[in-house]
Amino acid sequence: MSTVPIAALLRKQSRISEINLKRALARKEATGKLRRQLGYHVSSNATSSRLVGMVNASGFPYWKVIDRGTKAPFKAIMPETKDFKAWLRARNIPQSASFPIRRAISKRGLKPTWIFTDENKQTISEIKAQLPALWMTEVRTRFNSYRKI
Repeated sequence: MSTVPIAALLRKQSRISEINLKRALARKEATGKLRRQLGYHVSSNATSSRLVGMVNASGFPYWKVIDRGTKAPFKAIMPETKDFKAWLRARNIPQSASFPIRRAISKRGLKPTWIFTDENKQTISEIKAQLPALWMTEVRTRFNSYRKI
């Protein structure tokens, strides 16, 4: 059974989802590093198609912190990383505020944004809504070729 229409739907939907996700992140971003790391890939072969990957990030899963937030309190104060320093510079926050901000994050945690979770749910529901019709079209096409025999 050919999956070309299904693969095309996944590619189209993942592109729309990628645009929406990057637009949502643009409202929250300071440096844009996370938004630049986003990517989608549709893997397909003769029998299946699937959406692969979302965030191409190495090291600590920063996107999970943005999406799901963090619980508090931490036993240690959040470390001052180069990414945190870049965030301070991008937001025009003085370096002297670094320790109080890191301590507040350690005590209170971070609120979730649910950007990735909501975007993923929307994309999956849109794809699920269209897949049955595509599968039926492919099945009918396949059976029509047998009727000619």
